[in-house]
Amino acid sequence: MSVRRNLIFHLSAIMNANKTGLTNFISYCSIDKNGVVVDDKKVFEGTDTDVLTYFDNILKHFEIDCPKFAKMDAMTKLGFLTAEILLNNIPEHVENLSPYECGILLSNSSSSLNTDFNYWDTFKRIPSPSTFVYTLPNVVNAEICIRHGFKGENMFFTADSFASSGVVEYANALFADGSLKFCLCGWVELLKDEYNAVIFAAKTGFVRE
Repeated sequence: MSVRRNLIFHLSAIMNANKTGLTNFISYCSIDKNGVVVDDKKVFEGTDTDVLTYFDNILKHFEIDCPKFAKMDAMTKLGFLTAEILLNNIPEHVENLSPYECGILLSNSSSSLNTDFNYWDTFKRIPSPSTFVYTLPNVVNAEICIRHGFKGENMFFTADSFASSGVVEYANALFADGSLKFCLCGWVELLKDEYNAVIFAAKTGFVRE
């Protein structure tokens, strides 16, 4: 089962099983070698290029203005693009919310290992501070939060799969106690030449008695 199908299957199961606090699915975006997909519609065709060139092509295609993009590591670029395309597609769901009501919960299985390897390679010359900055996976969250002004809960989980990450369950808990009204949840994985990201937007559906 692909990461995207795994994520949507798990989300559906959680939504159907949860009787008291419902995570309301809004929309999703996924990026992998095959292209960019928004709600099952392919909006950008994959190309046979290296990872960074591919991400640059996506940035240009969607006319995303972000001078800082060039400095990001590959995994942060992947997560940033996925969230950016998704949020640009659903502005009405966040425009009237407080920054503290918007959060982001992401996950993967390799943490920041790809950038860790790159940082280690710089020790052959001079250790690179600009690479070191991205040796924590939650920098992906940070770049998205800075871009969109989110100031609510944000965490990055490391797990074998999205289903075992606890992301959806944690989002439901945050919705249930009133901490968040909107949350980006998903999976952002990149290691060497293998990568995939699926981020979905959800909103609170919890009704207090």
